[in-house]
Amino acid sequence: MKIKRWNTRNWFIVLVLFLLVFPKGGFKIEEIPITWGYLFLGITSLLFFLKSYLKLVPAHFSVILSLLPFQLYSIYMFMINGVANFGFAISFIIHFIFIPFLFFIQSSKLIADLNVRFFVNILKKSIFFISLFGIFIFSFRIFTGDFLLIPFLTSNLQDTSTFELTKNIARGNLFKLFSTYNNGNLLGICLLMLLPLYQHVEKKTFMRSIVKIALVLTLSRTVWIGLLLAEILRYLYIQKITIFSVLKLMFHLSIIGSILAVVLHYLDRDLSFILDPTLGGRSELFNIISDFTWIGNLPFEGICEIIYLGILKNFGLLGLISFIIAISSPLWIYVFSIRTQTTSFQRSLLSGLFIYLIISCSDGAILFIPVMVFYWFLSALLLAKPEFNLESFEIFEKEPEEIPKKHSHIHITQIFTAKT
Repeated sequence: MKIKRWNTRNWFIVLVLFLLVFPKGGFKIEEIPITWGYLFLGITSLLFFLKSYLKLVPAHFSVILSLLPFQLYSIYMFMINGVANFGFAISFIIHFIFIPFLFFIQSSKLIADLNVRFFVNILKKSIFFISLFGIFIFSFRIFTGDFLLIPFLTSNLQDTSTFELTKNIARGNLFKLFSTYNNGNLLGICLLMLLPLYQHVEKKTFMRSIVKIALVLTLSRTVWIGLLLAEILRYLYIQKITIFSVLKLMFHLSIIGSILAVVLHYLDRDLSFILDPTLGGRSELFNIISDFTWIGNLPFEGICEIIYLGILKNFGLLGLISFIIAISSPLWIYVFSIRTQTTSFQRSLLSGLFIYLIISCSDGAILFIPVMVFYWFLSALLLAKPEFNLESFEIFEKEPEEIPKKHSHIHITQIFTAKT
């Protein structure tokens, strides 16, 4: 079965629409959310399963090999220790087995052949819409006292009537900006992964400013720290370091700092709110370190906000080691196995992944829709186009067929058979 180009293009738009723009649209079965985006991912996987020909980018297969020890180990833990939270167990399997398989094996060739011009144009429009819509409903709540929710689209049906009670979005007299994500932290985490690439491809200062304002209005300390880190990486890593770039960094940090100061004053808080030694009540989670075991011995009940401690609690020290190898594999495979000299496009992707690994020390929301979809997709894109450079290809002026391909593929059967 051959998937025609126009069908692939339209299907990609649908996936972006319901994974990036409206990721929470859907309904619930019991306490398990069923979202349109994940349903479409399942259909996509089924379509690729029915295809008779499969090509892989070699680096994608390297990620799968790096994931395999953690995948097998976690399944073994499920079998011997059991599961205390069935919904989170399903989420774990989807995000660490199904989605990596889809991105790194089933759609490896399509991601490698992705028209980046087409992708970044959709990305820019989507992120700007999310941010602007978020600011609008944030203001709407202040002036009307009501949340603007659209059942089946911006939230699932069951959460609409109990939204304020079930979502942790209150911050003093305000509510966190959550846009279409139903949670300010979740929105911030997802946008921070995409922010370095967005700032690289979006040339309009106004557009970039709207996105940053939305991130500030999430009223999340984790997101604020991630935003500052994104600015530092932009001017000291993604771009060439010059006196001018350092001055711009200082200027941007001062502006963000001033805005944060105003927000803190309105919330009747001070700098101690950001530097809270209790990490917003999460410091108690560090007790997990004193009680750790080499091999997990507890039923799986989910992964707490501090991701690495959550993994340690559920899977033990061996599980944490295998997890760190797995989750960081796209970065070290790229840096050590593919390229030591990167383009600004690659550095943007690397920065987004790195930011997520850092903010996971505070709140990574790793089992919540659609965090790991973004992480694994950015990883697959990074490894599929190791030498791609937006500037050298003049991507905004050239047509897709004019962009040369600099990647190679291996047929799935070549992995298991020797070449004669």
